[in-house]
Amino acid sequence: MIKPGQILLLILILSVVFVACEQERDPCLQPRTVSTRILFQKALESDTGVIVSDSALPNAIVGVPDSPGRLIIGQTGKRLTLLPIVLSPHADSTRIYIIPDSAKTGPFDVDTVTFYYQRRLAFISTACGYTYHYFLNGLRTTNNNIDSAIITTPDVNDNVNIRHVKIYY
Repeated sequence: MIKPGQILLLILILSVVFVACEQERDPCLQPRTVSTRILFQKALESDTGVIVSDSALPNAIVGVPDSPGRLIIGQTGKRLTLLPIVLSPHADSTRIYIIPDSAKTGPFDVDTVTFYYQRRLAFISTACGYTYHYFLNGLRTTNNNIDSAIITTPDVNDNVNIRHVKIYY
């Protein structure tokens, strides 16, 4: 005859076995390609000082001028407030061009932003291999439409919640 204490012990052992057999999350599901996230903002002067607010670029076109065929990263039919840019793992700088409004394109409506950075390999796992993380050293912009740009978080890794660069129009 089975006693109540033995039933409780059997339930405890079975629950430990089920918990021990739970599979771990696949490490290859995390992103391998990291991106620099750019936030567009507008500085407005008011009676109480300068007010900074998120600014969406209407019909923006963003591309890489140094690529063969003038690679276009994005041509949106909607307003663009946040832009992820993948930095080159083969060079220490990446340059992009930004046309804030494709409806108004002239010779002085194109700005370029050049990112300068250090690359470093980051180990993911034996199954997934390596990826690159970056450290932003500086940036340079043209000032046709861009007022200024700052690096807010220089460490570019796989955290998608961080905004690395703010560009003020």
